[in-house]
Amino acid sequence: MAVLTDMDIAANQGLALGERFGATSRAQHAQSVFAQCERNDVNGQDRLFERRDHKLHLASYLIKCKMTFIESMRRLTMGHGNWSARDWEAYAARSVHGRSRSELFGARGMDAAYDPMRIGIRESRDSADNPDSTPIIIGVDVTGSMGMLAEELVVRGLNETFTMLMDRRPVSDPHVMAMAIGDAYCDRAPLQVTQFEADLRIVEQLRQLWLEGGGGGNEGESYCLAHVFAGLKTEHDAMEKRRRKGFLFTVGDEPVLDGVERDQLARVLGIDAQRGVSGREAVKLASAGYEVFHIIVDGSYAARNMRKVRASWEAILPERVIHLKDPARLAETIVATIEFASGRHARATSGLASLLPEPLRRLPWAGLGRI
Repeated sequence: MAVLTDMDIAANQGLALGERFGATSRAQHAQSVFAQCERNDVNGQDRLFERRDHKLHLASYLIKCKMTFIESMRRLTMGHGNWSARDWEAYAARSVHGRSRSELFGARGMDAAYDPMRIGIRESRDSADNPDSTPIIIGVDVTGSMGMLAEELVVRGLNETFTMLMDRRPVSDPHVMAMAIGDAYCDRAPLQVTQFEADLRIVEQLRQLWLEGGGGGNEGESYCLAHVFAGLKTEHDAMEKRRRKGFLFTVGDEPVLDGVERDQLARVLGIDAQRGVSGREAVKLASAGYEVFHIIVDGSYAARNMRKVRASWEAILPERVIHLKDPARLAETIVATIEFASGRHARATSGLASLLPEPLRRLPWAGLGRI
């Protein structure tokens, strides 16, 4: 009866999703049929299967039902759909505009769905909606006052990023993953990770992350967790099918803690390693599948210690560190960097190129990605 158990699970979950994908009536019918099958099986009867052709027809129908739900659940987790300005405006008017940070982010602990230790692999896969997908990871510091970065992404950053990417098209079919980054030495949730998404679901998932607001007095944050996760726990069709890298941006105002210790790999990421990894090793892992950058924003720490912050980053990510004075221009900075890394100049009239440091404006980009 294993197939019945699988279908029961699929039907129960599918009922909640059916309206979105037009499968509600099929879900209810399938659930009813399976319930009857189970009753007959328990009673030692086989009324539904008296005729062989009826049995084959029913089996075929139930397989189709099951596949409908598998595809529905797959669509919810693997970057289907497209960004819509109309959908964003309606959602923002209903759920974003006029709300405080505490109203936008209501979590009081880490949701297991975003716990990297529980995640096997996060995937960015091609689909009918996005046949030429490009993964883009945006990992923001959420310690202390840096919770404003996640707020910036929800209020306008993600909408602006998708809108500019669609308008300027430096890459095709963007799939965005959001990460919340903290301190592996003292935080309960030093890394949280959404799915790769192509529509409003990325905003919904971002709002479910916990803004722990922790961090310690150790003059740094565990940004390298994002690099290791990207390198060891993500897969994407852009690389596997087209040998094309995605993009990874970490954003924050503190120095980078150099690498990830062995116990942190196990406790935070669920990775059993013989030793820890250095900062340069973490970046190298991520660079196998992503063009990696860090954006320093003017927070309270960086404003006082910019030289120290930049030096820590240049040591592991030379010539890929961007200083952003105005966090409201985060989306512009990300798009400008993607344009340059894709071999396209940011348009002079937009002013985007001026956001990038001189090393990032040098062409050609043939050496990009080498550590």
